[in-house]
Parts: sequence; structure tokens; C-alpha cells
Amino acid sequence: MKVVVIPDKFKGSLSSEEVCDSIEKGILKVTPNAEVVKHPMGDGGEGTLDILAASLQLQKRELTVKDPLFRSIRSYYYHDGEAAYVELALNSGLPLLDQSDRNVMETSTIGTGEVIIDAISQGCKTVYLLIGGSSSNDAGMGILHALGFRFLDGNGEVLEPVGKSLISVATIDDSNLLIDTHMVDVKVICDVKNPFFGINGAAYIYGKQKGISSETDIQTLDNGLRSFAEVINKKYAVDISRVSGAGAAGGVGGGLYAVLGSELLPGTETLLTLTGFDEKVAGADLVISGEGKIDKQTPNGKVVQGIIEYCEKLKLPVGLVCGIKQTNFYDYLPGVHGPYQIKTDDISFETAIKSAAKILVERAVELMQDFISNRKGH
Repeated sequence: MKVVVIPDKFKGSLSSEEVCDSIEKGILKVTPNAEVVKHPMGDGGEGTLDILAASLQLQKRELTVKDPLFRSIRSYYYHDGEAAYVELALNSGLPLLDQSDRNVMETSTIGTGEVIIDAISQGCKTVYLLIGGSSSNDAGMGILHALGFRFLDGNGEVLEPVGKSLISVATIDDSNLLIDTHMVDVKVICDVKNPFFGINGAAYIYGKQKGISSETDIQTLDNGLRSFAEVINKKYAVDISRVSGAGAAGGVGGGLYAVLGSELLPGTETLLTLTGFDEKVAGADLVISGEGKIDKQTPNGKVVQGIIEYCEKLKLPVGLVCGIKQTNFYDYLPGVHGPYQIKTDDISFETAIKSAAKILVERAVELMQDFISNRKGH
């Protein structure tokens, strides 16, 4: 039996590599002769870049950039000479900020833009930008500011590239760019499908987790996104109001799509292609995936959903594990076994976190036993 294990990290508990190891132990307890292929995965957020670099054997380049609050930090990206791989979370992500510093009105993606500029200066013509885990809602203004774009208010004054400035943008000045946008291809890898604005848009869905404090502020930010979309449409004749994924990373998806002509690539599918997953899954009997929390956002482009959709095309069964399950979306889905969750009624949340690796082995055992039993039944 061949089993391919391709989970995301269990945030706050286990890395995707550690999840793979625990699942492998469970599989081998049930089927000692099984061929287990481990393929750690990420959703485009924190940690994804290192997984990608290990798989593709990329070169690392370190540099100093601005963090979301314009403070200098050390960061890095990977490249192969032709293409650069950049993780927004390393430069403009939530993990860089203390809880008290999180405020999407004041944060920026400028550091990510500085990384892109450096990659271009090193000769890279293609930039794969992983945009999960952002701390901002600036619609990519920070990135574009670093590339030489300037966002002006009604008086022609240059605005700071942060969330609160969106509502004040009247025009975009692209007369002094630091790059030739026709010579560089920035591909945006996003893990969500949210629209630019509206009730399911960047501000309403992700604003609170990034430090927005009130419903009034969320509405103000959403109005800013609406206004910014109109300015972009007027300048570049691109309507991003209905573009799936435009709201990803606080509107970075939409901003780069419209201004740079960036392609918005589905996160899981693109990462699978880049890391050669097709070869690894050939001849598999079962694919096991999972993430720390399976909730209402999981079906919207997260790793688990991407793996299920991929395997559905190949008519491959999928087993799911997780730390905790907050939706029944996958419970009765054809071809899906699980989710098998670490947190149960008799296990406290603290124990589930502390003993996640050990308990996950047990859940993998349960998954394999059920899978084999169901297989024999058919």
C-alpha cells in the first residue's frame, strides 16, 4: 500500500514536517510494509517558503527591509537565478507584531515590496509571491510604493501606504517607477477566494484578527477598499470588484492584479505543481492531509480543500486529520475519510496542544484502520 501524507502545519502546535512524522508512525503501526511518501505543505503563509525552498533546492538571500510598522528587520527570500520566491509573512506578517501593535489602519506591505525590488536587482524576471499571513489591509499599496508608485490625495500630496490611506487616494502616479513592469512577472499565490470588498471581503473577514477594533473601523476600511477600487479602475481600466481572491492578504491580490497585471494563482494547486507532487502521488492508494483547525474558512482555498479537489480528479480517496474540527463540511463528503481530530470531549485544549504529536499518531491509526476496513467491505 502506498500512502502520500501532505498536511499543512498545525498552527501553534506542530510544523507540517512534524505532522508528517506523526502520521507516518500511525500508518506503519497498522500497515508496517506500507510505502509512506511525506510531502510537507503550506497554504502560502508562514513557513511555506522554507518548505518550497527545500523541495526545489533554492538559494537563500538575506537582506534588511521594513516591517509592517516601518521598522528595520532582517529578512530573506529564495531564488534560482531566474525566479524568486518571496513570502509576504516574513516581511509584512502578523507574527512580526505584538498583539498590541496590530492595527490594519497603520500597517503596510512595504517590506515585501523591498524584497521584490532586491530580487529584480539580482536578475530575477519572475517573482512567486506567497501572500498568506499578512498583518495589513493596504491593498498592496506598500508593495507598490516600494516599486515606485505613489498614491496621492486630492491635493496631490503623497499618502503613507497604509490601510487608513485607502479612502483618501485620489490618483496614482506611476511616472517614476523603479522597475519596468512589462519585464517582470509577479505571480501571486493566494490561499483564499475572498472578494476585494463587501461582507465577504478583506476588511470584514480578516480585519478583526489583524487588530481592527470596531465595526465602524471595519466599515471605514471597507469603504476605503471600494474607493481604491474605483481609482484603480479609472487609472488602469481594471475592475477588481468581482475578481476572486482580490481580497487576499488585505487586498494585495486585487492591488497587484490590477496595477501589475499579476496572475492570481490558486495556492495549493500551484505549490503542488512547483514541488512535483504529480510524481509523488502516482500509484497511491490513499492521500492523507490535514490542518490545525478545520473551520468555515477551510473550504475557501486552504490546503485541505485543495488536496481534496486535486485527488477528486484522480479518483483518489483522502483521509483528513486535524487539531480541532469546527465544521461538519467534510464529514459525509464522498471519497473523504474523517476528519479525525486530536481534540475530543475527554481531552482538554491544553493537553491537545501539548501532546499533539503523540495523539496524532493515535488518530492516524484510527484513520488507517477505518480505511482498510471500509476497503475490505467494498
